[in-house]
Amino acid sequence: MTITLPSIISSGMVIGKKARIWGACSGSGSVTVTFNGKEYIAPVHEGRWEAVIESDIMGGPYEMRIGDILLKDVYVGYVFTLSGQSNMEIPVSRVRLKYNDDFKDVNNPRIRAFQVERAYYYDYPREDCAGAWKPANGETIDAFYAVPWYFAEAMECGLDAPIGIIECAVGGSRIETWMSEESVRFAGYAAELLRIAKRPGFVDAILDYDLKRTQKWQDDVQDNDKGLREGYSSDNYNHKSWPRRPLTRDWAEDIGPYHGAVWFRKTLTLPGELAGKPARLWLGRITDSDTAYLNGELIGRTEYKYPPRVYPVREGLLREGENSIAVRVVCEGDGGGFCSGKDYMLETAEGNISMDNEWAYMPAYKTNELAPSVNIFNYPCGLYNGMLAPVLPFSISAFLWYQGESNDQSPRDYAWLLSHFLKDIRRQCGENLPFLLVQLPNFDAGALNDNWALIRKHQATILDYPNTAMIVTTDIGEDNDLHPLNKRDVGRRLAAEALKLLA
Repeated sequence: MTITLPSIISSGMVIGKKARIWGACSGSGSVTVTFNGKEYIAPVHEGRWEAVIESDIMGGPYEMRIGDILLKDVYVGYVFTLSGQSNMEIPVSRVRLKYNDDFKDVNNPRIRAFQVERAYYYDYPREDCAGAWKPANGETIDAFYAVPWYFAEAMECGLDAPIGIIECAVGGSRIETWMSEESVRFAGYAAELLRIAKRPGFVDAILDYDLKRTQKWQDDVQDNDKGLREGYSSDNYNHKSWPRRPLTRDWAEDIGPYHGAVWFRKTLTLPGELAGKPARLWLGRITDSDTAYLNGELIGRTEYKYPPRVYPVREGLLREGENSIAVRVVCEGDGGGFCSGKDYMLETAEGNISMDNEWAYMPAYKTNELAPSVNIFNYPCGLYNGMLAPVLPFSISAFLWYQGESNDQSPRDYAWLLSHFLKDIRRQCGENLPFLLVQLPNFDAGALNDNWALIRKHQATILDYPNTAMIVTTDIGEDNDLHPLNKRDVGRRLAAEALKLLA
């Protein structure tokens, strides 16, 4: 008899006082699960078995034996699934820019995360996913998702018990992709999209087409960028004849609607006491990708527009007197530019030197706009089947949801979709399972501002259902950033509401 366990049932896991344990078995008969002095017999039926174990106390670490498999470092406490799109997925490493002191001495084995690896699938719900339980410590904390971390930290304190968080989120995802086929078939357009996604070879064909056209566009810019040929990144390149502009001014005012490569250069004069000292170059946020050089040396590169640019300057690179900074910006769409209201500076031990002022610039190659890539995972049921379905059988205390931004093109359906999503979760995890939602924050979405307001209105309809809660975040967003860094208050507000629902 060979027993197979899903990845979420493994050493290092956190389980609730009443927990479902399941797996596959190649033989017949039964599987014995032993935990904290109790033995549970699970009959094997058509190659599957399941046991529900109960614990009298919380704590750990304990051992669990399943047949001949020994699981170690198991804790008993509360488990929560946190799902959604990028604002749920943003890692601790990014919010360190704002809250670095929060993570200096993290070492708490009672907080553990199971991070579901990205996967989409359309034919049917997968039974397993890739992932592993990790305790919170100095080596692992940067990979934790920030909102789940702050939530778990507050819950561990409020409940005085071990906390497990199942992190299941994908940036840019729509709510339909997290829903089961049973739910989306009620919506005609969603059912048709799912039928298309299930066509043999469809996904591979889309991915291949997208990869080839994107690579062709990027190769064209790379091959024809005058700045690369003429050494615009070089330390001694003379840019005195270049036009100048305020760094964060709208490109439409002088550069114009532009797709391709534009170079920016600046000469920074530094005193002797900063020579050779390490520093950090802050370049705000840039549309779309950038490559940064200091004194001719590559110091950083970011491939897409959303992350903050904070590039380390190694010891020995800065010098007394003139220092050259060169930034190559490649704009695929959305007009290009440096986001206003962000930090542009050289951060040193002696203080910060602002660079949100005039820079020299030179367009180096203009081409046609690159159409956005197809988010293949956004077809209905894709992430439900690939990521969510495999972990839904795991016993949890509540489900937390932070999503809505990617549905802003069609907000009128959101209340209906959200209600069916809630029913999906509760049908599989318990009819009275606490469900918590993060309402969208303040953000200047331009022409879509009314749509964002409508999404918020529809999100509030979740409160029509029992045992639900919603937190408001319109006071802690950033008008100029889709991904505000204040995840601390989001996580703690969710914890405050969760404690009420669990009381």
